[in-house]
Amino acid sequence: MTESGYLVNLDMVGNRVAPLALGPEHVVLFIGTNKIVKDTPEAFHRIKTIAAPLNAKRHTNFKIPCQTTSICHDCKSNQRICNSWVITEKSFPKHRIKIILINQELGY
Repeated sequence: MTESGYLVNLDMVGNRVAPLALGPEHVVLFIGTNKIVKDTPEAFHRIKTIAAPLNAKRHTNFKIPCQTTSICHDCKSNQRICNSWVITEKSFPKHRIKIILINQELGY
């Protein structure tokens, strides 16, 4: 999440980020302080150098470069986990997305 309130998310297939754009009547996000960044370029950087490589390491059956180097290589692998970006500027309808900020570092 950026300081101005943009939500920046990345997923392999899109099933985890799609509900932000279209889906349930209510979406609740719990966001730790480690996921708040200055702007969208910083959000992209954080995702590609911290969150995505750590997430890739969970997939022990995948063979993608970021698992070993801990940085995105914009790879062309069929197992690439970085495919579907969703950037949310505003919630529609209004108040559909609720954000709960938690004053501690949570997840990656």
